[in-house]
Amino acid sequence: MLGRAIAVKGRAVNLERLTGAYTLSRLTVTPTQLLLDPTNPRLITQSSQERHYAAEELSSPDIQKHVLELVCRKEHEVKTSDCQH
Repeated sequence: MLGRAIAVKGRAVNLERLTGAYTLSRLTVTPTQLLLDPTNPRLITQSSQERHYAAEELSSPDIQKHVLELVCRKEHEVKTSDCQH
């Protein structure tokens, strides 16, 4: 039986072997359990919001609170108890 394959850098990769190595399982998390990315282009609505963040800044409570506020805007339609609409 022939399997599906794709070429990666000139080599054929067997997808059945690759996908068979992983399984999906349901995982429920809240935004506060995630490290939210302040540079996500879907959240940047004004050029004044564009800035560079040092790696150690990304996990700071102030930055994470700010990003959660952006995520919770009505325009993003996030439905979680962490977002108060």
